[in-house]
Amino acid sequence: MASGMTICATTGMLLALVVTSWAANTSYVDKFQDVTVPGATYTEVTGVSYRLSGSLGNVVGFYIDSVGINHGFVKAGSKIKTIDVPKAIGTRIYGEDQSGELVVGSYRDSNAVEHGFLLAFGKLTTFDVPGAMSTRAYSVNLQNTIAGRYTDKNGMTHGFLQKQGKGQFITLDVKHATFTEIRSVANYPPPMGDMAANFVDASGKEHGEIGQDAIFREQIDFPGAEVTTVNSVAVDGGFFDGYYSATATGPFHGYVWVGKYLNVDFPGSIDTRCNRLDDILHVGGRYTDANGVVHGFTAHVEYRGD
Repeated sequence: MASGMTICATTGMLLALVVTSWAANTSYVDKFQDVTVPGATYTEVTGVSYRLSGSLGNVVGFYIDSVGINHGFVKAGSKIKTIDVPKAIGTRIYGEDQSGELVVGSYRDSNAVEHGFLLAFGKLTTFDVPGAMSTRAYSVNLQNTIAGRYTDKNGMTHGFLQKQGKGQFITLDVKHATFTEIRSVANYPPPMGDMAANFVDASGKEHGEIGQDAIFREQIDFPGAEVTTVNSVAVDGGFFDGYYSATATGPFHGYVWVGKYLNVDFPGSIDTRCNRLDDILHVGGRYTDANGVVHGFTAHVEYRGD
């Protein structure tokens, strides 16, 4: 369990923000901001990045328009740019690297088949795991390693890593799982970074998992939860985020692990889910308002670990 983890941070300007003593951890979550694409019936934030100044950088995600079409978006400051893969019937952005220059996601072709894509410095590349019936990319790091999931011809869903964008796919399955997805791969440590994953066991229960260098290392279950996800890892694997519920059907609550669990519930929401945590602890996700409408959000973890 995460409550027994020992977490060590490496040295450096960024990671100097992190200390290893949890003796008086008074961390909290603040600076909640709504992210709703104008005219959208549904908005979800799936990626956040930061500027060298430490402020929030680009925010990415997807939205559904008034006629039910999915579109990706990139938000830079107050400006929102729609991203659509040419000839696709729907596009979703699921993640970005910390620089904000690499974006990944999936799109559906005219036959409604899902494919992965990478948008790097304005150049679009589409891809599929060989032999897959569908491919979805969730995350990309600064080394251009992509994480995601694919479904094989037997209908089984597996996680994958694509090493440095070179077409070398690695299939990853949690032992005895009936479903595995790799939700994120971090920038550190080399060669392939820490990773966050989710899996479903033989009884149908969903769990989170964290690992490193394409090896699963620890199952994560929020105390007392029926469902737990881990959607990203940050700060050399020491912190992670996701969401949980006491029942299989929700409502869900977001969380961030910073040596202890912090609940993340957007003010006034009836459901909140965290999708991404960056290395200086901006968090992004989605919340459902009292009318049942889903919006994106960002927030920030004020780390007080010593």
